Amino acid sequence: NRPIDSNAPIVHASTINSSLSASEVYSKIIQIDEWPTWQSNVNHVSKTTTDQELVEWKMKVSGKKIKGETHTLTPPYTVGWTERRFGIRRVINCRIYPIKDGCEIEINSSTSGIFAKWFTNKNKLRTQKRITELLQSF
Repeated sequence: NRPIDSNAPIVHASTINSSLSASEVYSKIIQIDEWPTWQSNVNHVSKTTTDQELVEWKMKVSGKKIKGETHTLTPPYTVGWTERRFGIRRVINCRIYPIKDGCEIEINSSTSGIFAKWFTNKNKLRTQKRITELLQSF
């Protein structure tokens, strides 16, 4: 598990309850090539590796090219990935807790890099919007 950078210019944490089971949420998240079907701001995803331990991909989010890779895959409760684009690095960790009638999904993220520092407010809004949409899809 790669921890988020608690000293990054942008740190975000959100939690939501879902009627889906923990394993259903986990499966949905790790099917990276399906992200465009349930995240409106993800325009395209293409996997560059298919290793079960490390999945790398390239995607377009709101028209911007991003490279990503998983760093944690612990079925069915923990998923983590890193996204990079010029001047920005985002670490996202998702924990899924079974509860009665579904699960609780907790997402923590940090965004660092030179552009995260320069455009903190703009990037903070983008991060909040992306994480909110991710959570609402469950």
